[in-house]
Order: sequence, then structure tokens, then C-alpha cells
Amino acid sequence: DVALGTNPGVNGVPLPLLLNVEQLATTLLEQLQAQGWQQFDLLGHSMGGFVAQTMAVRAPGRVRRLVLASTSLGGQHTAADMTRYLKQFGLEVFERLWRFDLDDPAFKQLLFAPATLTAHPEVATHFARLQRSHALPREAVLAHLLCGANFSGWQQAAGIVAPTLVVHGQHDGVVAHAHGQRLAATIPAARWLSWVDVGHMPMLERADFYPRVRDFLLGDSALGSTLPPQPVTVAEAEADRLWHLTRIPRLTWQGLGAMLRHGETTRPEPQ
Repeated sequence: DVALGTNPGVNGVPLPLLLNVEQLATTLLEQLQAQGWQQFDLLGHSMGGFVAQTMAVRAPGRVRRLVLASTSLGGQHTAADMTRYLKQFGLEVFERLWRFDLDDPAFKQLLFAPATLTAHPEVATHFARLQRSHALPREAVLAHLLCGANFSGWQQAAGIVAPTLVVHGQHDGVVAHAHGQRLAATIPAARWLSWVDVGHMPMLERADFYPRVRDFLLGDSALGSTLPPQPVTVAEAEADRLWHLTRIPRLTWQGLGAMLRHGETTRPEPQ
């Protein structure tokens, strides 16, 4: 059986005033408990990877195996990622994410590798159509962006005990490849699978993504490689604490200002 979580603000699920990863993890664990799922495998992509990490730490006996795709430890690394595309696109990046505007090739490469866009441009076109046909209110998009921006797993990742596979594309424009690699080196005995010519969406860019995930969940312990362990240092822990105090408020208000200064309330119809 496969269970798919629906985040607040999506498909009629109420959106709380303040949304955070810890809330999402708690809600999903409670929902799975109510459905009688005492133990399960978990796949988290991007911000879903933040939620999956938190669930694995909070319920180590319930998460049997864990797959983390296109994600990171958050915190300082999320700040660096956001700073990178804020420099490239300015505050309009938040509006573009809401409108899901893939007309700009540079913006399109945030999500997809150049090789994918060249060989299979229909992948990006189809994905954009799906996103636009399930249009979200601006406040829901903003809430999820800030939810991801306010997460840090630097203090908890070493506590993940479930066998873990970390998958990352080398052309990921949203979460830097090096940040995924650092996550894999922080989680004890995690397997690291790095793909050339793949961006932020490996499940769409690699036909063997789900077969590889299935193999891992069925017990393939030779998939990918094991990186040298890299525990969080005292300096990194202190930097994470300072990040919480200084970086989050700036990112929060930047995103809020960018989203609220636009008058439109609906996204354009899919072409």
C-alpha cells in the first residue's frame, strides 16, 4: 500500500496561521497511526525530505527505511540556496514559483537539468501544466516556502537510525548538490546516490528512479555508495544557532513582501 500526504492549504486542507515542519511531521505520524500503519517506509522529496527526516527522528521504531531526494539539512544550506536564486532572479522568484512560470529558460533550470530540457522538453511542459491546473492560493505557496526556509535538521540528522538512501541530481538548481552530499555524510551509514544530468526532479528525469527506490526498500544495501562520516562540528552547531536568530527573520519578510506586493490572486490558465 502507498499513502500520500496532503499538506495544509492543498485540496481544501485548512492552512494554519504558522506552518512548520514539526507540525507536518506530527500530523502525518498521527494520520498513519490512525490508519493502523505501525511501521512504514518513507520517501521525502525537497521540503518533504525535511518532514521525512523529522518523522524518522521522532518515530525511529516506525520508519523502517528512508529515502531522501533532492533535499538537505536545511538551515544554513537553505539560506545559501535561497540567497543564490534571489541573487539570480530577485524577489520575483517567489512570484514565479507561485505562478509556476517556466517560460524563462534560466528559471526552468532551477527544476530540470539542461540535458532533460534538451532531450525531453515535454517533461517540463507537462509538469508545469499539472502544477497550473492545481493552482494554490498565494498564501499557501508562501506558507510552504517559509515552512521550508525555517527548518534546520543540523541538530537531529545524526539521530536517524533507519537505513537511509539520499538521492541527488548534480544539476539541482533548488538544493545544491553539495548540500545533499553533506546530508548523506551526516546521517549514520546513509547510502549516497548522485546522478549526472539530473536536476531537482529525479522522479521525472530518471525512468529508473522508482525501480531504484523499490530495490532499496526491498533490502538492496549495495545501491549507491557510503560517504566518509561527517558529524556536525561545534562550529557548525553554533553557526546553526546564529542562523536561527538572524537569517530566518530576513528570509521571512523578504518572501512576505514579494508575495504581498502583487495584486493578482489567481494564476494564469495553463497553455
